[in-house]
Amino acid sequence: LPPASKRLGPVLVFPANQWALDIYKHIGTPVAVKEEAQMKALIPVTGLISPFYAIENAAHEWCVAAGAEPEAAGAFIGSFFHALASGSKEYPAGGFGEMAEEAATPGGLNEASWKYLGSKGTWDQFKDCCDTTIVKLGAPAPPR
Repeated sequence: LPPASKRLGPVLVFPANQWALDIYKHIGTPVAVKEEAQMKALIPVTGLISPFYAIENAAHEWCVAAGAEPEAAGAFIGSFFHALASGSKEYPAGGFGEMAEEAATPGGLNEASWKYLGSKGTWDQFKDCCDTTIVKLGAPAPPR
């Protein structure tokens, strides 16, 4: 994973034991799982790296087309998405969906974008990406 070079990101640990957790915390964030099947359920998320950067790229292209200097747009978008990602490093008690709802101020910019993307089936398409990846790994896609 690209962030691993900066010692960022998850490191799946199976079987979970303290020795492994202590070693892997120097590489990234150790995530212990109890069964190998749980690893297979998590690995497909790593197939969302390119789509993540593609979202940043689309935002950059849009900002430049709207009149922003490319360097300023890049700095802004990089910092913005980094801040968003850091806010979800710890899984929130109410889940990531609750974070999305809280960010969607009624009548605001985030609510409009969230509803627009939802109406286009974007969230299901992200799940479809994970389905494609897990099948590529030789496991069946989960039921929905």
